[in-house]
Amino acid sequence: GEGLLRAVVGAPTNVTVELRDKYDQPLGKTLPTDEEAALIESRLRCNLHYLNSRGDVLDTVQGAAASMGRGFLSVTFVPPRAGECLLELQLDDLPLHEAPFTVSIAEKPELRTTRFALTGEGTRGAA
Repeated sequence: GEGLLRAVVGAPTNVTVELRDKYDQPLGKTLPTDEEAALIESRLRCNLHYLNSRGDVLDTVQGAAASMGRGFLSVTFVPPRAGECLLELQLDDLPLHEAPFTVSIAEKPELRTTRFALTGEGTRGAA
C-alpha cells in the first residue's frame, strides 16, 4: 500500500533503500559476491516522480544513490514541494520494477511499491 514519508521541503531528505530480488529476497543475501552487489549499486539512478490524482507523472526530481554495502542504498533527494510521489530506481536506463528487483524503504517496510505521500514540514499550501 501507500505510505507517508515526512520530508522538509527544500532540504535534503535521506531514505535508506533495501534492494530485493523478484522473489522478495534481500539482494545482499542472494548475490554471490560483494563485487556484484557493488556493481549493481554503482549503476543505479534515483528519480522522485510527482504524480497527479490519476497517477500520471507531473515532474521528476533526480536524487543521488550511494551504496551502504550489501544491497542497501542511501538515497538523497531535495523535494521541491509536498505531494504524491513515486520513488523510482533505475538500473542504467531500465526502471527497477522491470529489472529483477523490488525496493523496500527501510524506514517504511510497508512501502513495497515505493509510492508514498510526501508530507512537507514548514510548508503552506503545497499541492
